[in-house]
Amino acid sequence: EGPQAVFREIHNSLWLRLRLKAMAHKKSAELDGCSFSLQAIPDSLTKLFLLDGRYELPERRAVKKHLKRDLPVIELGGALGVVACITNKLLTHPAAHVVVEANPLAIPPLTLNKESNHCEFEIVNRAIAYGVDAVTFCPTVDLASNSIDSDGTQLYGTEQPVTVEAVQLG
Repeated sequence: EGPQAVFREIHNSLWLRLRLKAMAHKKSAELDGCSFSLQAIPDSLTKLFLLDGRYELPERRAVKKHLKRDLPVIELGGALGVVACITNKLLTHPAAHVVVEANPLAIPPLTLNKESNHCEFEIVNRAIAYGVDAVTFCPTVDLASNSIDSDGTQLYGTEQPVTVEAVQLG
């Protein structure tokens, strides 16, 4: 796209680095009454979105507006647990909440954020899939962009492929 595109990329990269340096002293981000550790997050853009409140903002707004607080919840793809923790705090029966997360790399930060926010949801390290016993996918460093439908090359490279047992909603 020419010199303008190169300049725009350099500008965006420098702006991101500058904003992250300004917030480097922060160990956690506060969102909707919950606290989330930044220490285990390798992805700078995710850290920035957590710190400035943009991380999963449409999902957080939808939960606050539309969640039927007295019903059980099955959440697919817990990632860091931001939506899971916020959802759990809103539920009348917080133990009636299951978070299904296929990526084993996401389980430690999900568990950490669950525990630090005193949440009661259950974490199930499985992939929702039908007609198969297991699913293999390539996780990305950016835990929020993983998908069993992806080859893992969309962002930041990949980790080693992982195979996860399948489970069905029934």
